[in-house]
Amino acid sequence: MIDLIVYMPNLIKFRKEALNKANEGVVGFYLDEDGQVVYAVDKLPVKYFGNKSLSIIRLNDDQLAVFDTLTTAERIGKVVNDTYIFDVGGELKYNSVHTRPVYTDELGNEIQEPYYIGLFKS
Repeated sequence: MIDLIVYMPNLIKFRKEALNKANEGVVGFYLDEDGQVVYAVDKLPVKYFGNKSLSIIRLNDDQLAVFDTLTTAERIGKVVNDTYIFDVGGELKYNSVHTRPVYTDELGNEIQEPYYIGLFKS
């Protein structure tokens, strides 16, 4: 299993690609009873900013092979031992969707919120 940090720069394009995958019978994509496309992977709550999104998804080897065929979703890093590890350029993409506020602790030190949209617990 691998936990990927996934960035989607254009949700409209992703949904169109996902619909095509569902219609082609690609494992992991299907239409629910309302005709909505579902990408059946374990994922943490998605962060949205306009038409962009960010999430952590957990994939097995078969699901990873399908993910790698997507042109509208990009892995920008992974989570290992509860630590976010970004690929080159991944941190900028992460920050374009999910801001990390700065706060002051009880000693007056400014601290920036860590990278964190969630973790899978084993």
